[in-house]
Amino acid sequence: GSDSFILFSDGPVWEAIRNAIIRHMTSPEVWRQSRLSQLAAVLEPLKPSMMSAASIEKSTTDSMVAAAIWFLCFGVRLKPEQATTIAAWGASGLAGYFVFPRFIHRVAFNLLAKKVKKLRLDSLAIFKSHGLHALADTINSELQPQYRVNELCVLADAMIFAASFAGVGGTQHATWAVTQFLKGKTVDVKRDAVNFPQDSLPALYRKDP
Repeated sequence: GSDSFILFSDGPVWEAIRNAIIRHMTSPEVWRQSRLSQLAAVLEPLKPSMMSAASIEKSTTDSMVAAAIWFLCFGVRLKPEQATTIAAWGASGLAGYFVFPRFIHRVAFNLLAKKVKKLRLDSLAIFKSHGLHALADTINSELQPQYRVNELCVLADAMIFAASFAGVGGTQHATWAVTQFLKGKTVDVKRDAVNFPQDSLPALYRKDP
């Protein structure tokens, strides 16, 4: 139901759940101590054997972003096919369908809603396959008794939504914008609105990121 869309829910229950999820998923101590240093190795299997700023495709950066966000937030290494599934939470996938008014879904005979439901179920299967139900259980146990959920899948869905809709989608767009910028192209703004340097942007970036 719509109550699972944590970013759009209000009230003390979801505020408590949201704060607990954010505290666990974005811990600076965990990120600095281990996950950031391992990130390059985590993404290596998703990187094409022949890749350059000129040849890289958005589907590749989208999957790499999905894998990066889930590793940083959950500490798990997604398989390539799992990263592709999670990447569908972004704007190139089904993100737009999440925010459609209910009227639009009815006009579309709920076909779009069914796609969203399948993505959420597929993502929940990935969540479970990595043993993340234990993390959901930990977060639930830390909540005050009146805020705890009776079914962990509700909390798991909220965790997935927070990481994938908010974390993956926005980062995908930013990553692709940077990639295009390095090629002298723009995203969301007109080309003539940017004064690009004469020198090679990839070379300048490597010199001083």
